[in-house]
Amino acid sequence: MSTEDNIHSAESEEADEEQSDEPIAAVAPVVNVEDEIPADVFASPAFQSLDELFNEQKLSGTHLALLKSKYTLLHETLKSAQESEIQLMQEAKRYAAELDYQRNELDKADHFPESYSTEVSKLRRQLLDCENDLAQKEDRVYQQQYKIKSLTEEKTVFESELEKQPKVSEFEKKAKAMKEACEDLRKEITHKKRMVRILKEDIEIKNKQIEDGQKELQGKLEIEEQLQGDVAELQSIPGQLSKDMEKINRRKINLEKKKAEFDDEIHEIAVSLKQIDQKSRMTEDERITIMKELEGKRVMQDTKEREINQALKISELYKDTESALMGERASLELKLRHIQMDRKTLKDALLQTGREKDRFIRNLKKKELQLKVTNETLDHIKMMYNRVKSQAGILPKDDGTMLEKRNELQSEVKTLKKNMIEQLSLTELETHLLHQCTVEEDQLLAEQRIAVEQVLNLARLSHIRNDEKDQKARDLMNTQHRYEQSKEEKREKDLAFESYQKKFLDSQTKLREFAKAYQFIKNERNKYVNLTYAASLKIEELTENIKAITLELELRRNNSYDKTKELQKEKLLQVNSYVIRDSLRRTMNKTLEMLSRMREKTEEQSLNMGKLSAQINQTEADMVRLRKRYEMAVQNRNERGIQLIQREEEVCIFYEKVNIQDSLLRNGDLELNGLNEEVRFLKIQISEEERHICMDRKILLLKQQLDKDLITQKAQLSRWQITVRNLEERMQNPAAKNRARLLEGKDPSFSELTGKIDQLDLQLARKEEQLLEKDLICEQVRRFCERIRRKTENGKQATLDLAKQINELQRKIREITRKMMSVVSELSMQQANAIKLQQEASDKQEFVEACYLRLEQNLAPCEEYENEWLKIIRNEERYKASKAIKAKEKEEEDKHLLASGIYTTADPRPNAYIPDDDSGLPLPRPYGNLAPFKPSEPGANMRHFRKPTIKPIEI
Repeated sequence: MSTEDNIHSAESEEADEEQSDEPIAAVAPVVNVEDEIPADVFASPAFQSLDELFNEQKLSGTHLALLKSKYTLLHETLKSAQESEIQLMQEAKRYAAELDYQRNELDKADHFPESYSTEVSKLRRQLLDCENDLAQKEDRVYQQQYKIKSLTEEKTVFESELEKQPKVSEFEKKAKAMKEACEDLRKEITHKKRMVRILKEDIEIKNKQIEDGQKELQGKLEIEEQLQGDVAELQSIPGQLSKDMEKINRRKINLEKKKAEFDDEIHEIAVSLKQIDQKSRMTEDERITIMKELEGKRVMQDTKEREINQALKISELYKDTESALMGERASLELKLRHIQMDRKTLKDALLQTGREKDRFIRNLKKKELQLKVTNETLDHIKMMYNRVKSQAGILPKDDGTMLEKRNELQSEVKTLKKNMIEQLSLTELETHLLHQCTVEEDQLLAEQRIAVEQVLNLARLSHIRNDEKDQKARDLMNTQHRYEQSKEEKREKDLAFESYQKKFLDSQTKLREFAKAYQFIKNERNKYVNLTYAASLKIEELTENIKAITLELELRRNNSYDKTKELQKEKLLQVNSYVIRDSLRRTMNKTLEMLSRMREKTEEQSLNMGKLSAQINQTEADMVRLRKRYEMAVQNRNERGIQLIQREEEVCIFYEKVNIQDSLLRNGDLELNGLNEEVRFLKIQISEEERHICMDRKILLLKQQLDKDLITQKAQLSRWQITVRNLEERMQNPAAKNRARLLEGKDPSFSELTGKIDQLDLQLARKEEQLLEKDLICEQVRRFCERIRRKTENGKQATLDLAKQINELQRKIREITRKMMSVVSELSMQQANAIKLQQEASDKQEFVEACYLRLEQNLAPCEEYENEWLKIIRNEERYKASKAIKAKEKEEEDKHLLASGIYTTADPRPNAYIPDDDSGLPLPRPYGNLAPFKPSEPGANMRHFRKPTIKPIEI
């Protein structure tokens, strides 16, 4: 987008802002990636420049073809990168649309009621769970199939590599032949270089000779030109003597001869130059052919060196595989040791489980006994319960009527006693005694009732005591049982403590083994930590640069924000000027109405009209000035917009640089990781070689010792063979005395011999069983190790590819998240600015509406404007007062001016008098030239003078 377009867009935005206050935002330039793709490779300026260099013979054909191929390759990579960029942009748009759609769906789901659940939702949830399980299973199946495919492919690759790999002897032969060919080529190249150097020296000598001849030729040509000038001068001079003419002719003839000689020499030099040129061309052609041959030889040498390097790499691969196998062997030995230790721990665990089983069986038996005892006690209690129940069934049941009957009987007895006392005619003493007896009877009955209740309470207490006794007996049994259980638990814990001690010792041995591996890993980790520290320092430097750039960007944004604020202020001032103008127009209309009504005060109205016209002119001038300021502000705003667009372009360039630096950092990290891997492999190879050397040295020492033992054993064998021959000869000779030697001691019986044979057979069988067990264990371990080795070998490439994919995805995720965060932060800043501007615009709109409402109510727009209006009125009143004062002063000055034009402040002297005579009219008469003297009034300084004392006149 050009600057003119930016200015036009800014002006259109200005016109829109006059109608509706909207926030201003700069638009970034749109870059079309498809337009940047070059149309044709062969029509590019690079190809044209290469063709020009080839035509000028500055480039060879092979070099030209190589450069063109590289350029086409780069062009294709650029094309593919741009196409991938377009695809990625489309995918980003699509993903953004999907993200918006999902956000909308999430918002809808958030508004959905939480407690609302139906059968459809439950079924949907079940369906989603089933689909997730199905997807997981399909992923697992796909991963297994992928692993199988990768393993089969690796197997085929390894088989093909094993078939393709030649023998070491062939490699050595090829390497020797290649080295000999390389040495021959080097000799030829040195010889050709020497020839080229000699030819170059010859060419330089010839060039120097040509330059010297050209210099001499130029000198002679200059002399010839000088002589021709002299001849022209001599010919032009009239009246010269004939002698001079003859001399000149002679000189001319001589010079012509010299010229002819010089021409011959020049011709010879030109011929020699042509010959030298031909020779130089020939040498150049020879040099080109030699260079071509050299390039061909160089290419052959490079191919041979590549083949040698490939052979060396293959041999190094063999060595690496051998070292890897040795490392795997060591790791398998470690694993075997760990398996043996695990076996031991499993045996201990089995013994412990056996002990626990025995303990559980014992506890079970105890529990069974307790169950039997409790069942017997339960049967006894049931019998007691049935007996008590039968006894209770025999007794009559009390349903609450017995007590009532008893009370009724007692009341009947009392009534009968009263009736009997009434029937009997007793004395007072007898009645008193009878009454006492009844009272004693009642007391005895009450005591009987209390005693019965006490007996019942005591029976209950005895029953409660018996229950407490039984409870304490049961508690005692429970405590004894707990004591025995605690003993058993203590014994179990002691056994567990012993097993844990064994496990602790095993873990200590494992920890010692792991400590060695940890030390090695720690050293490697320290190296990587140092490398990461250096990388982090570089990253910190880059982050500091980015922070500085962001600070500059923030400063520029703040400047633009300040400018927009100033622009808003200018707009407010403009609105205020519009309001003042409208108010002035209203006042003008009012004054016109007052003019139409009040015709009598024409002078005052004309003065007011003049004042109002002056104010209108002043306001119009202010409006013109404000308009100019507004145009300047618009221009400044457009310039600021252009600058902001430029700054945004610079920021985009900075972001691209930052991305390039990030890619360089990633590439550097990858290269560092590759180099670290190579260093690690080389260290492993070095350690493996050192181990091989140590083993070979040990084998060499053992070999020397075994050779010595072999020599001694051979000598002993030869001696024993001689003794055996002698003994055989003695045995074969029946006439020899020492043919046989009787052995001392007792001969064992047949039973003893058979017992020994059986014992030896049993020992042999045991040993064979042990050997078979060991062979089986070794076979199983070997198979297990082989299986593990295959798994590890097959899983290496898959894990490597997966790790690379994960790293690439993590890198892409980090880049996308960083971009999203930057975009979100920019968007949040823009949103904050937009919200702030909208708030300000709404506040200003409300302020303007309030002003219009106040104006409709014939009030001032606001207090500030009212104060300003009062200030203007006050200034006008001051202006009127000052004008009236000036008019008065002018009138006084006119009074003090004399007829002669002289200014004076003295009181005017009377130049006429009114006569006192009554003869005429009282009209003033002028004094003439002799006017009476009028003394001035005494000044203020007269109070400082003392009046004189008048002395009396003495006669």
